[in-house]
Amino acid sequence: IEFGMKLESELEPGAMVFQMPVVGFPEGLDVFSMEKYDHSRPYLHTESIRFSYGANKGRTHDSWQMIAEWLPAGSLVNYLQRMGFEAIIVNKKGYADGGSSIISALQSAGVEEIARDRRDEMVCFNLKPETEMISPASVFFFRKEAGWALVEYQGDDAVHWMEAMGIIALRNDEKTSKTLILHCDLISPVGQSGSVILNNQQLSQFAVTKDERKRIQLALLLPPGQSTLVFQANGGTFPHQRVTDLRVGLAVVNLLLEDSLR
Repeated sequence: IEFGMKLESELEPGAMVFQMPVVGFPEGLDVFSMEKYDHSRPYLHTESIRFSYGANKGRTHDSWQMIAEWLPAGSLVNYLQRMGFEAIIVNKKGYADGGSSIISALQSAGVEEIARDRRDEMVCFNLKPETEMISPASVFFFRKEAGWALVEYQGDDAVHWMEAMGIIALRNDEKTSKTLILHCDLISPVGQSGSVILNNQQLSQFAVTKDERKRIQLALLLPPGQSTLVFQANGGTFPHQRVTDLRVGLAVVNLLLEDSLR
C-alpha cells in the first residue's frame, strides 16, 4: 500500500509505467523467485496509474514488450520515453542476480530512483516522456520459449544467456511472407560452435572463441503464420560465472529484429 501511495505522489495521474521483467498474462510463469502474478501488486494499490503488465499474451500488438526487453538499458529508456512512459518498475525477485545488473544499467542510463517498497523487492525509476509520442508498430509476434536461462545487463548490453538451445516463437499475421533482418552478437564463456535455424532450416553456422564477440546479421523470411527461430549451441554447457547453479552455453546480445521494408 505504501509503495502504491508513493507512486501516486511521484507520478502524474494516468502515468504509464513499464514493468520488468516482462511476464505474460494470464497464466504466465514464475521468474526465479518472482511469482507469476507479482506484477499485479502495484495495480491493486493504485487508482490513477497505468501499468504495462496485464495485456493478454499471444497478441501481435503486445509483442513490443518482449522485443523491448532485448534492448540495452540506454536504448530501452529512450524507446520507452518516446512511447510516453513516465517510469520503470523493476521487480528484483525476477532476476538471478537480484536485479543488480539491470538496476545498475538503468542508473548508468540516467534514470533516478523515485520509490522502493518496504520489502525491497520493487524499485521504481523515473523517465522523461517525450511530448511527441510514438506507438509500438509490431507487425509480427515475438516470444521467448524454452532454453533461456537468464538476462544480464552489462554496461550498454542486454545479455540473454541460454542453455544448449534457445528458442524464439515468431508469427507473421500478414497474408504474405515477410522478411525481418536479425542483428545480434554472440558470446560464450569458453568458446562455442553452433547454428541459427528457422523452421528447421539452417540459416547460418557460427564459431565463437572465448572472449570473442561474434556479430550475426541474417535475413529471416517468415511465411504467414507461426515460425520458430532456434539458436543451437553444440559445445555443451558450463556453469555461469556469477550464478554457478545455472549452466549456460551461449549468450545472445542486443538482439534486434528489423522490418526490411521500414
